[in-house]
Amino acid sequence: MPWLQKKIHDLRGKPYEARVKYLRYFVIISVIAIIGIWMLTLHFRNISPNSLKSTLSPILNNIQNEKKSVQTQ
Repeated sequence: MPWLQKKIHDLRGKPYEARVKYLRYFVIISVIAIIGIWMLTLHFRNISPNSLKSTLSPILNNIQNEKKSVQTQ
């Protein structure tokens, strides 16, 4: 990620407020991501394995059928 390295390099000479601003954005995005992952785990914990399997099996079958059709061509 060269743009991030450039941003960090640009911030070295900047005043303290600019570094705090980007740190604040980083913390906010990290907290939102952690909460999102936590909510997803709570959501998937309530799904029984059988219902999850019945939901995913058509998708997996489609993927397998497409792989077979690509191999036969």
